[in-house]
Amino acid sequence: MKFFKFKKFSTVSAIAALFTFIATQAMAITAPAAGSFGYEAYNFLVNTILKGPFGAISAILLFLVTIMLLVKQQMVAGLICLTAAIVLINVSNMVTALGAIY
Repeated sequence: MKFFKFKKFSTVSAIAALFTFIATQAMAITAPAAGSFGYEAYNFLVNTILKGPFGAISAILLFLVTIMLLVKQQMVAGLICLTAAIVLINVSNMVTALGAIY
């Protein structure tokens, strides 16, 4: 029974790797211009909230929680908080790089 599960996992992994190698282009976006579709949502979410004071305070608090968790030797939770803080700092670059479509 374990052999069939491993064979199925191997097949799915091989197909996923094949699709990864076949991919030809990345679908990234540029920040929408004023008046275009999705500009209001992008401006409010990215510029006002995430790149504004809320994002900065959240990133600082996440770094402090990370330090507290690492001192308490809770490594997994500390690494998750550290990753979230790094994502908050780089959110404007990630939105365009990941190809978010509105």
